[in-house]
Amino acid sequence: MLCDSSRVEQGDYLFRVVDEALVSYGKGIDCRQANSEYIGLAMIRGDMVHKCRERLLQMIEWQRLGDWWEQVLYSMTSERKIWAKDIAGHFWAEIDYVEDYNRILEYRAARGK
Repeated sequence: MLCDSSRVEQGDYLFRVVDEALVSYGKGIDCRQANSEYIGLAMIRGDMVHKCRERLLQMIEWQRLGDWWEQVLYSMTSERKIWAKDIAGHFWAEIDYVEDYNRILEYRAARGK
C-alpha cells in the first residue's frame, strides 16, 4: 500500500507504519499517532491474490457490502504484515473535485507534458 508521510496533518485516511508494515489505519486515528496518509493505491501479488479473494468472498458472505475494498487488507493486519511504501516527495493527487484535476493539469504543464 502506498502512503505519504509528508501529508499527515492534512491527510484524510491516516496510517501508522512501523518498519514498513501497517500497524493502524483509519479516518479516526489521532494524527499524533499516525505517520502517513494512505494515497489510495495498493499492489497485491503472489499468494496474497488468492488470500485476498478468499477474504473478499468471506466479507460478501458476511454481508459487509458497505466496506471499501481495502478492508480486505486491513482485516489481515493481525495475521500477517501488510507492507506500506512511503512515497513522500513524489507528486500524487486524488481527484475528488475539479480543483484536484486542475492541480494535476498545472503540475503536468509545469513539467512540459
